[in-house]
Amino acid sequence: MKIALDHSRETPLYKQLEQALRHRIESGLLEPGSRLPASRPLSVELGVSRITVESAYSSMEADGLIERRAGSGSFVARRQAVGRVLLSAEELPSWQRALLVGADRPGIEIGLGIGGGGDEATVDLATGVGDASLFPLADFKAAMASALSREGSKALGYADPRGVQAFRTLVARVLSSRGVDATPEEILVTSGSQEALGLAALMLRGRGREAIVESPCYASALGLFRSLGYAPRGISMDSGGMRLEPLRAALRDGRAAFIYAMPNFQNPSGARMDAERRRAVVELAGRYDTPIIEDDFVGDLRYEGRDLPSLYTLGGSGVMHSATFSKLLAPGLRVGFIAAKGPAYERLLELKYCLSMSAPRLSQEALARILSVGRYEAHIRRSRRRYAERRDAMLGAIADCLPGFEAKKPSGGLFAWLRLPAGLDSSALADAARRRGVLVFDGRPCFADPGDPDAGSFLRLNFAAESPERIVRGVGALSKAAASLGYGRP
Repeated sequence: MKIALDHSRETPLYKQLEQALRHRIESGLLEPGSRLPASRPLSVELGVSRITVESAYSSMEADGLIERRAGSGSFVARRQAVGRVLLSAEELPSWQRALLVGADRPGIEIGLGIGGGGDEATVDLATGVGDASLFPLADFKAAMASALSREGSKALGYADPRGVQAFRTLVARVLSSRGVDATPEEILVTSGSQEALGLAALMLRGRGREAIVESPCYASALGLFRSLGYAPRGISMDSGGMRLEPLRAALRDGRAAFIYAMPNFQNPSGARMDAERRRAVVELAGRYDTPIIEDDFVGDLRYEGRDLPSLYTLGGSGVMHSATFSKLLAPGLRVGFIAAKGPAYERLLELKYCLSMSAPRLSQEALARILSVGRYEAHIRRSRRRYAERRDAMLGAIADCLPGFEAKKPSGGLFAWLRLPAGLDSSALADAARRRGVLVFDGRPCFADPGDPDAGSFLRLNFAAESPERIVRGVGALSKAAASLGYGRP
C-alpha cells in the first residue's frame, strides 16, 4: 500500500496514516468490505511502529469507517453502503464510545446484503443455506391459506410461548425419525436456531467464562457467545470428532460454562462425530457436570451411512438439542426449536417469553400442515438427491481445477471444507475470488483462537445452493484467483 508519511510534519504519523486511508475510503478507492493490511506488515512497509498503525486503525474504527474482526483482520465498513450517518467518536456519549471496543464484540461481519437478491453473474459458494428454489412453494401457499381459513385472525396473533401444540407434536415425530428422543413437552419453538442457541447460552451465564467449542466452529455461534461475554475455547477434531484429551483438559480447568457441539455434518467442516465419540463426549460432560448444547442444523441431510444417536438421547437432562427447519426449507421462515428437560426447559421458556413472547404463529401453523401430510419428507428426499449430486460435482471440480488443495467428502450437510496449499492465505484468496465473480466463505472467523496456525488455511464452500454447472464455473474461477496470487495454473 503506497502511502507517503512525512516525519518532519507536526501532524502525528498515525494521524497522517488515518487521513490517507480515510481519503481512500471516502473516495471509493478502497471499496466497502475490502481488507486492509495487517498492522505488522504495514508498519514494516511504512517504516513506523506497529502502535502507529494500530492507533490509526482504532481511530477509524471509532468513526465507523472500518470494522475489526477477531481472527480475520480489518475491513472497510460495509455499513456505509446503506446510508448510515457516521459520527466521530467525539460526537458520541461515553457509553456509546465504550461500545466500540471490548472483548464482548462478536467479531463477525453482519450480512447487510442478506435478502437483497443475488446477482446472476455471481456464483455464490459462500451462503449458509440450501437451494431456495427447491422449497415446496405451492404446498406452503396452500398451507398458509388453510391456516388462515381455519384460524382466521387468530393465526396472526401470539402463539403459545412454548409453540403451537400441533407443531410441537409433529416436530417430536420428525426428531424421533432422526433418533432424537424428545416429547412435545420438551420442545420450545424459537425464531430460528440462532435464538435457540442464544437462549441456552444466556441461561448458562454465571456458570463459567469459557464456551467449549469444536475447532473449527460455526462462526455465528462464536460471535454469539462472545457477545454474551464468553471466551470461546476451541477443541481440535480428528476423524471421530472432538478430541477427548484436550476436551478433558478444558473441563478439568473448571472454567467451562458449557460444551457446544454440532455432531452431524458440522458447519463449517462437514465432519460427523462417530458413535463412540458421542458417547465419550457425553460421559466426560457428565463427569464434570458440564451441560452440552447440541446443534443439529441439517441432521436430515444425510447422503450416506446410517443415523447415529443424538447427544440428547445419550445424555438425557445433561444435553439441550437445538435445530431448525429454516436451513432445509426457507431461511426467512425463522422457525427453530430447542429440546430440554427439567428446570432447564422452564428457564428457557421464561427467557423466550421475556425476549420475544413467542415464535410466529402463522409460520408454525403452516409448517404443521406441511409436516402432517408428508410434504416435508418428500422435500428432504428430493433435496438429498440434488445436494449429493452437487457435492460430487464440486469435489470433481476441485480435483480437476485445484491441484494441491484438499477437501474431504462429507457424508451429509451443505459444505465442503477446503484446505489451501501452504503459502496461500484464505482472506486473500476469498478477495481475489470475489473479483472474479465467485463468493467463498473465508474460514478465519471459524477459529476460536485467532492465532491458530490453521486459521488462514481454509475456505468453506457451499455445494447445495447452486447448480452443478455453476459450481464447476465457480471452482474454475477460484482456480484463476489462486493463479493470480502466484499459485498453480491460470
